[in-house]
Amino acid sequence: MNNAPKRLNIQAALDRVRQGQWNLGIQRVPNAFDDGDLQQFLVKTGEELVPGFVLDKDNEKQYLNIRRWADGWPFTCTDPQLGIDIQGDPCKGLYLCGPTGSGKSVLIQVLQAYVSALSLEMIVREQRGRFAWKAYRADWICNDIARTGDFSPYFNEPILCINDIGSEPLETMYMGNRLSVIRTILEYRGDRDNRMTILTSNLRISPKTQSQKGIADIYGPRVYSRLIGRCNYFELTGKDRRIIKK
Repeated sequence: MNNAPKRLNIQAALDRVRQGQWNLGIQRVPNAFDDGDLQQFLVKTGEELVPGFVLDKDNEKQYLNIRRWADGWPFTCTDPQLGIDIQGDPCKGLYLCGPTGSGKSVLIQVLQAYVSALSLEMIVREQRGRFAWKAYRADWICNDIARTGDFSPYFNEPILCINDIGSEPLETMYMGNRLSVIRTILEYRGDRDNRMTILTSNLRISPKTQSQKGIADIYGPRVYSRLIGRCNYFELTGKDRRIIKK
């Protein structure tokens, strides 16, 4: 009798692991249109939706790369810890930061119209569907949780956009319980590769100086770690675009 253990085909087993992990996450369906046409359409979409919309040296690079993220194409973003350009991942979400009036909400609005008009698609758990998302302000979500106590709409959306994180009340009361609403949502979604989260904030993930506050100061190291791992990071700069100078 041969008592020798059966040898494992490690490569074949790893292939099955990879296939299983791939099926759990979000897959992107790359846009097939011409790059120049798409960039022109993005600009025209902005002009249609926002009076005075313009791309300039402060936002042109970010719009180009975030548009390529939406298209499911290769793009570059910024390493939030090192501040250098790195290759982005179209299967991960976005973290868009910048000072007040730098155009974060406008960019998200234009991007939503862009992906909707082009009927862009994704695949989640082998189910093909529209690449689209619902967007809420962070303080609005806190008010909703204070009223209902129900986190499930924010846990379960395949793609969710939360605007102005860090500006909301850090504690929300529901039935006598103190809840850290946005932290709870970010922790939950950050542990799941079949969830994509789009975030805007005045806060950098990693502050450039000790006097500045960053994500870890507001939500703690668990959220900081998850955002580093699950988001492509972009910074908008420049003047307050809401202020019209005469």
